[in-house]
Amino acid sequence: MNKDEMNIEDATVIEEEKLTEEEEQYSYDVVPYSSHPYAQSHPDQLATMARLFGVKAPAVTECRVLELGCAAGGNLIPMATQLPDSRIVGVDLSKKQIDDGQDLLGKLSLDNIELKHASILDVDKSWGEFDYILCHGVFSWVPEEVQKHILTIYSQNLSANGVGYISYNTYPGWHMRGMIRHMMNYHVAQFDKPEVRIRQARALLKFLSDSVPQQNNPHGMVLKRELDLLNRQADSYLFHEHLEDENRPMYFYQFAEWAGEHGLRYLSESDFGSMLARGFSEPTRQTLDRISSDMIRKEQYMDFLRNRPFRQTLLVHDDVEINRNVSAEQVALFRIAINAMPETENVKFTPDTKLNIRNRLGGSISINRPITKAAMLVLNDIRPKSLPFEDLLQKALDRMPENIRPNANQVPTARNNLASDMLQAFTSKMVQLCTWDPQCVTEVSDQPKLSPLAARQAEAGNRVVGPRHQYVALGPLAQKLAPVLDGTRNSDELTAHVRELIKNGDLTLNRPGGAAVTSSDEDLGQLVNQSLNNIARLGLLVA
Repeated sequence: MNKDEMNIEDATVIEEEKLTEEEEQYSYDVVPYSSHPYAQSHPDQLATMARLFGVKAPAVTECRVLELGCAAGGNLIPMATQLPDSRIVGVDLSKKQIDDGQDLLGKLSLDNIELKHASILDVDKSWGEFDYILCHGVFSWVPEEVQKHILTIYSQNLSANGVGYISYNTYPGWHMRGMIRHMMNYHVAQFDKPEVRIRQARALLKFLSDSVPQQNNPHGMVLKRELDLLNRQADSYLFHEHLEDENRPMYFYQFAEWAGEHGLRYLSESDFGSMLARGFSEPTRQTLDRISSDMIRKEQYMDFLRNRPFRQTLLVHDDVEINRNVSAEQVALFRIAINAMPETENVKFTPDTKLNIRNRLGGSISINRPITKAAMLVLNDIRPKSLPFEDLLQKALDRMPENIRPNANQVPTARNNLASDMLQAFTSKMVQLCTWDPQCVTEVSDQPKLSPLAARQAEAGNRVVGPRHQYVALGPLAQKLAPVLDGTRNSDELTAHVRELIKNGDLTLNRPGGAAVTSSDEDLGQLVNQSLNNIARLGLLVA
């Protein structure tokens, strides 16, 4: 039997060949960690949260960004393309991943970003100040010495009103995951090669899932839920999250104490909604208020209630003043972009009808207020662009039917209602409050040009990073158009290109009813233009 094909039954009786000296490399070089954009860590999200709490965070258009553990730059490179006047630096110990990121940078000709092969321990005061410091998926997976140096970096390298983002595993939620991690590590300790360790860990997960009874067994039900979650993750996540030597969860209050020892102060979570006592009964909320003498204690008690396993925390210097009294009026300070899909057919503006809106995470809300319905439709028309609140108010008023449009005396009330609803929609991730608008073209020009980053990413698959720092999916036709959307071809030339692809069997398209599109179809140009419009709606075209 091939040793790489061992299953869990024979894992204990067949010895695996040990790693050779050449194979004993840094684990992130052997199994590179997936390098992705994290919208929750984007400087605009950090600036929004800071300003919501009264902190005058630096403008993101000309900011300085440092990421600790940047992998191949999947989070930083899209930022660099959208923030050309900002200075962006990433550091990672994996030479392979840094080399991969630098290779992509060379193809994109970006000069405002630098990816450095170095240890986090190498970062000191000489690196200078940064307005936004990011550390995603690192803190819980390094020794205590490195953890404390990360906080030292935030303390010594963060600008006066700068904001630090840091993610980490938390108790009590990680107790169950820690138990599963211990099971896997016990089993894979007899193997050296990463690919075998991953395969054997998955085999153990399947064995546990198949063997532990769930009916009338709370342990089995909780275990099954966690196992199902793990089975959906990529190998790189499984290896680095669970099979690395270091994994150090902590309680939130312990993290806050560490931050305080380094001259740092808890600002918020990156996700505003996670800080609210939503989903709890009124007696529970009242008890939380009674037993929580400060923000830290309240957040910790909510972690207990929610069994929270993970946090994405924002930090500022401890001398920064924070206003915890967030009100709807503050929404007027921001631009607003829609982050969900409203119903657009047969919308009625009367208060007795509802407009349903659903976001990409599966959440939904229903809106009755006419002014808010109109605002959502306005935002949907200009996606992924945003509007300042006052402009949105005016366009929403113009969008409403004349017979129910507020008169001059009623406009202040409509304004207050819209602000209140937008804050609630932000809490539910239906809209995004922004301090900045991305550079993108939302209308198809005579010779459309795709974002250079999207063009490169489309070579590898159908997922590309959109202007809001999230992955968006290209359809089959859009993916084939991507390599030739270089700003030199018009619609007729693009249609001729697609016609040739279909004729040669390099592209297969089907109509909604299932019928295949042929190279001789007269409406092929319409299909190409429709695809171009969809690409524009995703915000992937540039001037």
